[in-house]
Amino acid sequence: DTSLAIGLMANAGIKGSEAGTSLRAGLLRLASPTAEAKAAMEKYGITLTDANGKMLPFKNVMEQLRQKMLGLSETEKTAALTAMFGKMHFLVGLLLLMVAIKTSTN
Repeated sequence: DTSLAIGLMANAGIKGSEAGTSLRAGLLRLASPTAEAKAAMEKYGITLTDANGKMLPFKNVMEQLRQKMLGLSETEKTAALTAMFGKMHFLVGLLLLMVAIKTSTN
Protein backbone atom coordinates (compact mmCIF):
# COMPACT_ATOMS: atom_id res chain seq x y z
CA ASP A 1 0.00 0.00 0.00
CA THR A 2 2.79 2.44 0.83
CA SER A 3 4.54 1.50 -2.42
CA LEU A 4 1.39 2.38 -4.35
CA ALA A 5 1.14 5.68 -2.46
CA ILE A 6 4.76 6.54 -3.25
CA GLY A 7 4.22 5.52 -6.89
CA LEU A 8 1.24 7.84 -7.19
CA MET A 9 3.27 10.60 -5.56
CA ALA A 10 5.98 10.05 -8.17
CA ASN A 11 3.33 10.28 -10.91
CA ALA A 12 2.25 13.59 -9.36
CA GLY A 13 5.81 14.91 -9.61
CA ILE A 14 7.01 14.14 -6.09
CA LYS A 15 10.20 12.15 -6.57
CA GLY A 16 12.36 9.78 -4.56
CA SER A 17 13.09 10.55 -0.96
CA GLU A 18 10.77 13.58 -1.08
CA ALA A 19 7.80 11.22 -1.60
CA GLY A 20 8.82 9.03 1.32
CA THR A 21 9.47 12.04 3.53
CA SER A 22 6.12 13.59 2.63
CA LEU A 23 4.27 10.34 3.26
CA ARG A 24 6.02 9.90 6.60
CA ALA A 25 5.24 13.48 7.64
CA GLY A 26 1.58 13.15 6.66
CA LEU A 27 1.17 9.88 8.54
CA LEU A 28 2.98 11.27 11.60
CA ARG A 29 0.53 14.16 11.60
CA LEU A 30 -2.33 11.67 11.72
CA ALA A 31 -0.64 9.66 14.47
CA SER A 32 0.06 12.75 16.57
CA PRO A 33 -2.60 15.18 15.36
CA THR A 34 -2.76 18.89 15.99
CA ALA A 35 -6.00 20.16 17.54
CA GLU A 36 -7.25 20.99 14.03
CA ALA A 37 -6.34 17.55 12.67
CA LYS A 38 -7.88 15.81 15.68
CA ALA A 39 -11.12 17.77 15.25
CA ALA A 40 -11.31 16.82 11.56
CA MET A 41 -10.55 13.17 12.29
CA GLU A 42 -13.27 13.11 14.95
CA LYS A 43 -15.74 14.92 12.67
CA TYR A 44 -15.29 12.32 9.94
CA GLY A 45 -14.80 9.33 12.26
CA ILE A 46 -11.25 8.51 11.17
CA THR A 47 -9.27 6.46 13.66
CA LEU A 48 -5.81 4.92 13.60
CA THR A 49 -6.43 2.34 16.31
CA ASP A 50 -8.92 -0.43 16.99
CA ALA A 51 -11.08 -0.76 20.13
CA ASN A 52 -8.09 -2.23 21.99
CA GLY A 53 -5.78 0.67 21.08
CA LYS A 54 -3.83 -1.41 18.55
CA MET A 55 -2.68 0.41 15.43
CA LEU A 56 -4.80 -0.37 12.37
CA PRO A 57 -3.13 -1.55 9.16
CA PHE A 58 -2.30 1.22 6.70
CA LYS A 59 -4.84 -0.20 4.25
CA ASN A 60 -7.64 0.17 6.82
CA VAL A 61 -6.78 3.82 7.42
CA MET A 62 -6.81 4.49 3.67
CA GLU A 63 -10.18 2.75 3.36
CA GLN A 64 -11.55 4.94 6.15
CA LEU A 65 -10.36 8.02 4.26
CA ARG A 66 -12.07 6.78 1.10
CA GLN A 67 -15.35 5.95 2.80
CA LYS A 68 -15.54 9.11 4.90
CA MET A 69 -14.81 11.39 1.94
CA LEU A 70 -17.53 9.84 -0.25
CA GLY A 71 -20.29 12.32 -0.94
CA LEU A 72 -18.25 15.36 0.10
CA SER A 73 -17.77 18.21 -2.33
CA GLU A 74 -14.26 18.92 -3.59
CA THR A 75 -14.16 21.96 -1.28
CA GLU A 76 -15.16 19.83 1.71
CA LYS A 77 -12.58 17.15 0.84
CA THR A 78 -9.86 19.76 0.47
CA ALA A 79 -10.76 21.33 3.81
CA ALA A 80 -10.88 17.96 5.59
CA LEU A 81 -7.59 16.69 4.13
CA THR A 82 -5.85 20.02 4.75
CA ALA A 83 -7.01 19.96 8.38
CA MET A 84 -5.82 16.38 8.85
CA PHE A 85 -2.55 16.50 6.91
CA GLY A 86 -1.71 20.20 7.05
CA LYS A 87 -1.14 22.62 4.20
CA MET A 88 2.36 21.30 3.57
CA HIS A 89 1.21 17.69 3.27
CA PHE A 90 -2.32 18.06 1.90
CA LEU A 91 -1.16 16.33 -1.28
CA VAL A 92 -0.24 13.27 0.79
CA GLY A 93 -3.82 13.04 2.02
CA LEU A 94 -5.18 13.45 -1.47
CA LEU A 95 -2.87 10.79 -2.85
CA LEU A 96 -3.73 8.40 -0.02
CA LEU A 97 -7.37 8.94 -0.89
CA MET A 98 -6.56 8.15 -4.53
CA VAL A 99 -4.73 4.97 -3.44
CA ALA A 100 -7.75 3.89 -1.38
CA ILE A 101 -10.08 4.50 -4.31
CA LYS A 102 -7.77 2.68 -6.73
CA THR A 103 -7.39 -0.25 -4.32
CA SER A 104 -11.14 -0.54 -3.74
CA THR A 105 -11.90 -0.60 -7.47
CA ASN A 106 -9.33 -3.32 -8.28
